[in-house]
Amino acid sequence: LIRPYRLLQLIRFRGSYWRNLSCFASARLEVDDTKSQPPTINVSSIALLSSCENRSQPKPGQSVKGRSFQKSWLIKYTWLEYEACTQKVFCKTCKEADAKNLLQFSSKKEDAFISVGFSNWKKALEKFRLHENTFTHKEGVLKLNSINNRSVASQLNEQLHSDMKKGRSALEAIFTTVLFLCRQGLAIRGHEDVNSNFFQLLELRKNDVPELKDWLGRSGYKWTSHEIQNEIIDLLGKSVLRKVLASIKKTEHFSIIVDETSDSSLHEQVSFCIRTVDDDSLIINEDFIGLYETPNTESQTLFSILKDVFARLDLSMDNLRGQCYDGASNMRGKFKGLKKLVLDIQPKAHYVHCTAHSLNLAVVDSLRHLTSMRDIMALAKDLINTVRESNKRMELFRSIRCESANDQAGLRPLCPTRWTMRASSILRILKNFKELLEFFETFSAEDKTEAGYKCAGYLESMLQFKTYFFLRLYCHAMNPVEDVNEKIQCPHLSVADLEKIYEGLICILNGRRDSFEHFWELCLKEKPSQVDDPSLPRNRRIPKKYENNEASSPHTFRTPKEYYKAIYIEVFETVQSCITERFASTGFTQVIAVEQECLLLVNRGETNFEKSTEFFKNDLDIERLRLHLNMLADIANKKQLYIAQEPAVGEMLCEVVKCIKLLQVVPITTATAERSFSALRRLKSYLRSTMGQKRLNNLAVLQAHRDVLDELDIRPVINDFIFSNPVRRSTFAPF
Repeated sequence: LIRPYRLLQLIRFRGSYWRNLSCFASARLEVDDTKSQPPTINVSSIALLSSCENRSQPKPGQSVKGRSFQKSWLIKYTWLEYEACTQKVFCKTCKEADAKNLLQFSSKKEDAFISVGFSNWKKALEKFRLHENTFTHKEGVLKLNSINNRSVASQLNEQLHSDMKKGRSALEAIFTTVLFLCRQGLAIRGHEDVNSNFFQLLELRKNDVPELKDWLGRSGYKWTSHEIQNEIIDLLGKSVLRKVLASIKKTEHFSIIVDETSDSSLHEQVSFCIRTVDDDSLIINEDFIGLYETPNTESQTLFSILKDVFARLDLSMDNLRGQCYDGASNMRGKFKGLKKLVLDIQPKAHYVHCTAHSLNLAVVDSLRHLTSMRDIMALAKDLINTVRESNKRMELFRSIRCESANDQAGLRPLCPTRWTMRASSILRILKNFKELLEFFETFSAEDKTEAGYKCAGYLESMLQFKTYFFLRLYCHAMNPVEDVNEKIQCPHLSVADLEKIYEGLICILNGRRDSFEHFWELCLKEKPSQVDDPSLPRNRRIPKKYENNEASSPHTFRTPKEYYKAIYIEVFETVQSCITERFASTGFTQVIAVEQECLLLVNRGETNFEKSTEFFKNDLDIERLRLHLNMLADIANKKQLYIAQEPAVGEMLCEVVKCIKLLQVVPITTATAERSFSALRRLKSYLRSTMGQKRLNNLAVLQAHRDVLDELDIRPVINDFIFSNPVRRSTFAPF
């Protein structure tokens, strides 16, 4: 029984209580009747329902007739989310999609349902229906469903993408392994693949790279075959060469350096290098381009290789301004040499004979004229080989050195080709002179074979004063030549630097020529006690037909000092004249003459620029160059000037800068090409003599440009490898 006043109270507050009760009842009836899937209500929504039920009771001071949120809306619109603290409703779907940055195609987002909150309960149902049909809401629903309810195809696609990423990590490890071996010049393969450097390094790295460990353990194709190794080497070599060519093509002019040699399999290899001058810093660079096999070394064959290289590298013969080779007839021939064939196409390509080779030939010429030096070199070669060619003799020599506590370096064989480098070998003999005397004496007494007889003869020769004197004289005369030979092999050397070095060498030789007294005193002071004192040689008997001819009688020396002084002066004069003669024929004298004309004008002299006009031809405006040189003289009188460090001055004196570039681009030596021969001997050794030409060329490029290889971004190279094959594109994920 309900009392009347209680009934009125229930009717008055029926707004929220009875509505909620009826909503729950209707929802339960719909589920029971249709037996369809019930609407999804999460735990937070149920909690909000209870909070809304509690909040439906009027608070003190609050009107009971105001509109409020209805719990039935959560059942009808399952995407709603009610916040009791702010009494606002949000779109749970749009809010989550916006947090995950999935609403990328929606231009108009409803902030009321995403960030601000909706509380206009009077138009709630209308706004809910409108929002449910907006493009933003539909996009959020589709994208969240695609993430949460992934299909089998999407899961397989994700797994495939994950496997491709792991394959890419393993492939990157394979690439970096090959790159390391190429950079260090190490052999990649071995007698057996299992024991090769490549596979052993992969086995070592798989402990640090889990993807590589899984990759090497798979049963399928692993992309580690010889063909793949060659392809990786080819891609790395081309990438490095493209970077080198990019820097070359930035310059306006260049020169070529060509030299040839034989490899371990007796194939002729031609080394090709390019010399350029940086436009901004005016620094000289010499870059190795590659090795090219040739059936012969005839000039026409070499010229065909040269044209092929220019075509492959996309270089124009119009920009060629210099060429440097050795002194062989097929290179510097006046009528049919490579020099002449290039000059027929490009007359501005100034030829220079390698100055290091010229210096070496100057030493050979001087020894040909000096019989005393020739004989002492033959003796030094024989005695060094006698000691070193037998293990028994070498062990005896080591024991003698240990007993005498000689901490100097041991014997060094004479260089068979570089005569300028033989002074260091002769110096080793002088530092071990006492030990050699004891060795030859001991071995000749114990050994009764032919080797013992030879050692007895060497001992007799070394006990003579002239042997000791000539050994010291050779070192005294050739040490400056050897130092100069090392300096002129610098790739950044210009013609002006070479001229200073050449003048310094002549000055040193002249100074030593006049210092015989000091040299003679040192010889007598440091001479071992076993060596005989100086004496005059036995006079030769004059033939009878010349007995009455006073002019043909030989000069007689009164003392041994006069005799050795004559030989001393003859050695220095011969060496100096041979060097001067060889350097005059190298071809760089014309460049020096052009430089002297420019310096003469800067120093307020007068010149008609005859040599410069012939050398530069139409590359420079001679009258404008004259004007800029006068301006340079005025500026240089006021302050010290470095054109490379002041771009504004360089732009103002553009003809002077161009003149400097044209003079510096002329090559000096073929040392850069010969350095590639040193790498060739390491790369194509006896055990690697079956290496193909393409692989050899790429390895030589990577070995010569290790600085470029260290800065190489390997990811584009890996992408080129992946995109070259459909199977690779489906196996590896590109970067």
